[in-house]
This record gives sequence, C-alpha cells and structure tokens, in this order.
Amino acid sequence: MAAVSITGNAIAIDSHLSMHDFEILKRFKIIIRPPRAPNIWEVLWQPPPGTWTNLNYDGASLSSGVSACGVISKDNQGSFLGAIASPLVHSNSLIVELSGAIFAVEFAHERNWNFVWLELDSKAVVRAFSPPYSVPWLIRNRWLDCINFVSKMNFCCFSYL
Repeated sequence: MAAVSITGNAIAIDSHLSMHDFEILKRFKIIIRPPRAPNIWEVLWQPPPGTWTNLNYDGASLSSGVSACGVISKDNQGSFLGAIASPLVHSNSLIVELSGAIFAVEFAHERNWNFVWLELDSKAVVRAFSPPYSVPWLIRNRWLDCINFVSKMNFCCFSYL
C-alpha cells in the first residue's frame, strides 16, 4: 500500500476519473489532481457597419474523426438572420475551419448578401483568403468557388483571436 501511495503521488498527471477509479485511488491515499482549467478568452460582439451582414462561424474536430461546423448571421442591429450547422467527414482541424468558411460564404451567396463581414477564430483561414489561396488539395475546388463568390461581394474577413 505504501509503495503504491508513494508512486501514485509522485506521478504528475491530471485526472479524468470515473467514480470507481476515484474510490480506488482514495483507498491508496493518492492525491488526485484535477485537470487544468481551459484558457478562456472574452470576445465581445460588435455589429458590422451600415448594411453589412455579420457571419460568425466555427469548426470543431475530434481525434476520433468526428467534425462539424456552424454559421450564424446577424445584421447591423444584431437581429438574427439565419444559421446552419453541418457534420463534416474531415478530421484535420485546418480543413474543418476552411470548410466552415466555405459554408459561411456559400450561405451568404445563396441569400444574395453583397456586404459580408466574416468573423472567425483562425488566422490561417484569414491568410487563405489572400493569394495564392493555399489550401489543402482535398477542398481546393470548393475553396476556389468560395473565392469566386467573395470576389463579387464587398467582403471583410478577420480573426478575433
């Protein structure tokens, strides 16, 4: 018991325990270290100027391959205009973020919005909107379609991180 207790307390890993694991470690008098809190950034929404439509999107990808993205749109008064969400078959986080931008631009294009203010949390995606439009080959054709749509809009894209 003493050897297990000493060894367990010498290991510096965060715990993500079930109740059963928790009970076992407590019996061995092992100190349980809770996981670190995530970094939290305060982001305040600012309405777009004049007749611009604001689109916020985000993509997420898990190591299991499950991924999705979502888009929400508001006008310059903060009124809700619409939203979409979609599962994706990609597991690479960059492709998921780029796919989210594509969905957002397609969403705006389908509604004939000509003044589009796109906000996101990926500086890599912001850079991808500038020539030479370097994106993974897997989504290159859709990305070039997206760039074509953007070229016909008054378009602003920036990362709030």
